[in-house]
Amino acid sequence: MDDPTTPDSFHLRPSKGAGSAPLRLARSIILDIVEAKRNVGDFLGSQRELAERYRTSWPTLAQAVRWLEDDGICAMRTGRGGGLVVTAAPSDSAARAMHLYLVGQAVDRGHLAEAGEAVDELIAARACARLSRADVDALDKLLGAGDRDPATTIAGIDSAVVAAARQPVLALFAQVLGLLEADDLERAPANLDEELALRRGLALAVIAGEPIGAAQLMAKRRRWPDLPGEAPPRAPRRSEALARTIEARIRAEALPPGTRLGLERELMERFAASRLTLRAALRLLERAGRVMTLPGRGGGIFVGDLRPDTAVDAATLYLTTIRLRASEQMEARAALEARAVQLAARRATPVQAAALRHAIERERQAVLDLQPDWGARGAEVERAILQACNNPVLSFFTHMLIELAFRQVDQTEVAIGPEEMAPKVAAAHQRIAAEVLSRRPEHAARETLLHVQALMSWFTDA
Repeated sequence: MDDPTTPDSFHLRPSKGAGSAPLRLARSIILDIVEAKRNVGDFLGSQRELAERYRTSWPTLAQAVRWLEDDGICAMRTGRGGGLVVTAAPSDSAARAMHLYLVGQAVDRGHLAEAGEAVDELIAARACARLSRADVDALDKLLGAGDRDPATTIAGIDSAVVAAARQPVLALFAQVLGLLEADDLERAPANLDEELALRRGLALAVIAGEPIGAAQLMAKRRRWPDLPGEAPPRAPRRSEALARTIEARIRAEALPPGTRLGLERELMERFAASRLTLRAALRLLERAGRVMTLPGRGGGIFVGDLRPDTAVDAATLYLTTIRLRASEQMEARAALEARAVQLAARRATPVQAAALRHAIERERQAVLDLQPDWGARGAEVERAILQACNNPVLSFFTHMLIELAFRQVDQTEVAIGPEEMAPKVAAAHQRIAAEVLSRRPEHAARETLLHVQALMSWFTDA
């Protein structure tokens, strides 16, 4: 049984046992795609082959395929020689899954500002340092667009700056932050003239190679959620809008897990939705763990136990399929984890401090006894530290990167073996925890940066 002092908001290893049978099957297929390093266009098998491989029924397989097709991960080709094929997982599938999880975490403007500052600073620094001639030309073109279509120019400059940073992790996080900020219905509408002036200043600061000025301007702007570049933003599907409506109702009424929302026909009437639209919306919510559907007598749609597994799966799948380099992942992790640890040193409650001490002792004992699960004990320490930062956005972003690192241990060449890595990681965790518990945020951040730099030196980019 889990220790009551150990935070359990995050489970770094996705659980194939959570959710309905189709959702569990979809997760299994996703993990197999990632672990086998499948490429776009790879054939995964016919319906019969997949049903036999995963020992499942055809109806369950059909529903799982709908999950995968909804997220743009796979497509089922029909006809002779047809079957399931890997497609290019789009960033907005991962962003949507992360957004659906985070909207249930009581995120406020302060959380968004803190997480956004950490992301924006690194984007600004990278964009200024890596700006190419093509990037300058793209920004010049946008600067010369005038006031004819300010919304397109604003979104285009945002997109061009993020593209210039050449950091797919940060681009994904920026997209999620934009979606979260767009949820704030109480904020005044954006003043397009002011936003356009900010973007022009941002473009000029990046061209001039001024990362501090660029970061300051990024912090003042309103985020454009879709980062569409020159393409118009995609209008949300009816199912997405309905999913957000149901999610908002659950939050507004503070409905606990297990609360019955009703039968399918009841929800169709309540939300004036077709069966097709409602089922698509429920699939979105079930993937995030926000609802669960139980069949049979006494069944229906219920409020679920919101978990990050699906969001982590979607994000890691996207970042794996675009061949994210270990150095890119570690760079983003270093910046975000250092910021989270600083906040933990300032904000850790007595209960969170006790949980951290308990986790450190469990990791120390696991390494001392050469237990095979020392990595899981180390993950407990990471969770305890990041939980104490009391910022659900920053904590989740960092936990996702830690999970990605766990998977890279299995798929990337590592310079040292586990018998050497375990005591080094445990010692680093002890130093970081000591600074957090001593309320020394700057020292805790420095120890974190040194730890991630050491991890980076052990990984070899593919």
